[in-house]
Amino acid sequence: MLKRHLGLIAAAILALGGSLAIGIYGAPKPSALPQYNFESARSPSYFPGGEGCRPQVIANISGVEQRAQRRERCTEAAEAERLSTNDLIQQTRAADAAQAQATLGLQGLRLSFLQTIGGFLTLIAAAAAAAYAREAARETRRGADAAHADLALSRNMAHVQLRAYVDLDHVDFEQLDTEDDDGRVKYKITLLFKNYGQTPARMFAEKHSFLVEKSMPLRSKIKTKPFEETVTMAQSATYAVYSRCSASKEKSEKYIKGESNIYLLGRFRYKDVFEREFLIRYWVCISEKTDVTFDTEPEEVQV
Repeated sequence: MLKRHLGLIAAAILALGGSLAIGIYGAPKPSALPQYNFESARSPSYFPGGEGCRPQVIANISGVEQRAQRRERCTEAAEAERLSTNDLIQQTRAADAAQAQATLGLQGLRLSFLQTIGGFLTLIAAAAAAAYAREAARETRRGADAAHADLALSRNMAHVQLRAYVDLDHVDFEQLDTEDDDGRVKYKITLLFKNYGQTPARMFAEKHSFLVEKSMPLRSKIKTKPFEETVTMAQSATYAVYSRCSASKEKSEKYIKGESNIYLLGRFRYKDVFEREFLIRYWVCISEKTDVTFDTEPEEVQV
């Protein structure tokens, strides 16, 4: 099953790897701001107040008062230069901080865009994983259904092999010498049923109708009697059903002349050990010319 979904697995791995790479590439970098002091803005040969403020020049001035005035003027010029230089340094730092803030905002915007792409790729990977999980669930269900079908087939085969098979095995016909008071001729028909299966047949029962007709009567005209016997037939066991019936002299003579046949039509039912019920229809034809013939056929099976 994994071979069938290598594409989904590869797509999920690629999407996750791409999201990780995008996150690493798009992470914001810390901005390094330059460090300033008031000396860094001056040239080493520059003196506030001009060349006249050099110590050598001030030392060569004659007169104590003139030198003191020059020093005071140069000190004021140096202080003014220091203040203006510090103000310039602060403005430069503010500009650098604003630039760094703008850079961080741009990187954050780029990171948000890349995160959106990464989220979309992750969504694709999740959809692929969901599709794979759904297909795996379907495969599991199909396997379970196949196993259930195999189990049902095996169970049905076991039922077929082990169930009871009851069928009509033999029929004997005998015309009795005695007659009824009204002159009807008596007959005795013996039906021998046999269990050909490997397990017992439970609740065996039989019912039939006796007729003397020229041809096989329609089943719709047959009046069957209620079930009267209930027995259990073991494996290979036989069970005999005796039917004593009679016909008028007129019909009996037609039978003897070969103009009519004696018919015995009926049904029998039984259950196997698996509680499945089987209903079988049978017919027996007794002819003066062809002797006794019979056959059976299933009419209904209830599971």
